[in-house]
Amino acid sequence: MTLDPAGSPGPVANLTGMPGLWFRGRLFAGLIAALLPVIGVGVVPAGQGAADPGCDNGQPDASPVGNGEQVIVNYFKAVNRQDYATAWGYLGRPMRAIYGATSPNQDVNGLSSFSSIMRRHVRCVRVTQVAVARSTDPDVSASLGIQWYRVTFDAEYLTPFGAGAGTLPPFYKAHADPHEGAPPPLIIGQGTSP
Repeated sequence: MTLDPAGSPGPVANLTGMPGLWFRGRLFAGLIAALLPVIGVGVVPAGQGAADPGCDNGQPDASPVGNGEQVIVNYFKAVNRQDYATAWGYLGRPMRAIYGATSPNQDVNGLSSFSSIMRRHVRCVRVTQVAVARSTDPDVSASLGIQWYRVTFDAEYLTPFGAGAGTLPPFYKAHADPHEGAPPPLIIGQGTSP
């Protein structure tokens, strides 16, 4: 580690060749990233596709209330951005098993399957409403933060999904434990009914 001329610790570089003009890596990278769109170069973070605006039908995006609704909205935002690794992170083990990842050592293959399926079927998706769904599921527990939600979204499909209606299912089960120190909220189920 070196000290910049101002004396603060951190890696620095004199990229100008002129004494006294030092740049920290982040500042320089931020400057470059800010200038690229000005000169007509699009910027998309590595590993992510650009979100498709085609699903905007004029309805506002959902305003989630609580962590269970929020994890569902975040999941679909990641799918819409084609950021499948982030979307995968919102899925609990029961959902990952749908894509072949029944244990953590199978997550790489499960993510690959999930990404391939979403890329093949979903052009764009946007959540417009999330609401608690009535359910007779014995696992539903307010004290543990396990709840089914009905999700309304605008979606455009490249090809229909193979099962059911050929679309994304309208019900999602989230586990958002409200207790201090609990793990982050995850989606643990999906279906055509709760």
